[in-house]
Amino acid sequence: MDALERSLLWLGIEDYTGLWQAVAEARGDREPRTAHDALVRARRTIESLLAADFVELFRCPEPLANETVERVPAEEQPGILGANGSWAVPEEGGVSVRYATTDRGFAVYQKEVGWWLSLK
Repeated sequence: MDALERSLLWLGIEDYTGLWQAVAEARGDREPRTAHDALVRARRTIESLLAADFVELFRCPEPLANETVERVPAEEQPGILGANGSWAVPEEGGVSVRYATTDRGFAVYQKEVGWWLSLK
């Protein structure tokens, strides 16, 4: 697992994380990086994490309220991830695409960073 995967898993543990935040993480991961390169890297990483069942995708009316999030069905994910608007900061009243780390993703993250060792 690389540093970007670990960072994205951590962000998804905390809360529903916007796909635009994944792009920002990818942009800061290795410099110099263009916005397009960061978007491509973030998309590939999110796709990989989805395929491994480490994260789930959600649609969220803005402003975010946890009770209004809706899981994106697997068959809709490729189209949503392929839409540039999914990776943009949403406007108030719009709909954002966010992800959250699954229990499986959290367990992998803990193992990757030695979480159990640090709790002893």
